[in-house]
Amino acid sequence: AAPVGDAPSDVIWMVVGFDMMMIVCGAVSASIGERNLRLMSLWFFVASLFYCAMLFTLQTLVANGPSMAGRPAEVQELFSRIKWLTVCVWSIYPVVTLLGRTAFGQITQPTETMCICVLDVIAKVGMETLVIVTCSSGVECHAHHGSAYDGSGSSGA
Repeated sequence: AAPVGDAPSDVIWMVVGFDMMMIVCGAVSASIGERNLRLMSLWFFVASLFYCAMLFTLQTLVANGPSMAGRPAEVQELFSRIKWLTVCVWSIYPVVTLLGRTAFGQITQPTETMCICVLDVIAKVGMETLVIVTCSSGVECHAHHGSAYDGSGSSGA
C-alpha cells in the first residue's frame, strides 16, 4: 500500500520525527509544571515549533506534493478535509493543556480530561468517517497493489 498521500518515505519519517519531538517536548513541559513557569513555557514553545514544522511539512510536501496533483478531484477534496480536520482539532489540544492543571489551572481536571477525550473522538472517528463516507461513494481512494496511483484510475501493474 502507498504511504500517506504517496509521500516519499523520508517525508513520512520527517513528519513522524517532528510528531515524536513535539510529544517529548510537550511531556517535558507538562512534567515541569508550575515549579518553573519559564522553563515549562520554553519546552512548550519548542514543542509548538515542532508542531508547526510538522504542519508545514504535511501542507507543503504531502498535501500539495506532486503525488496529489494527479489524483481525482474527490480524493484531493477528501485529503483537504482530513488535513483541515487534523489542523483544527490538533491545534485545540495545546489550548486545553495550557488551560488545564499543568499550566494555568483555569479548568478542572475532569473538564480537561473530558475535553481531551472529545478531541480524541473528533480527531479519530471524524477522520475515519470522512474516509469511509467518501470512499464508499465510489471514489478511488487508494493506490492499487503493486504500484502507486497513476491518475488514470488503474494501476501500472
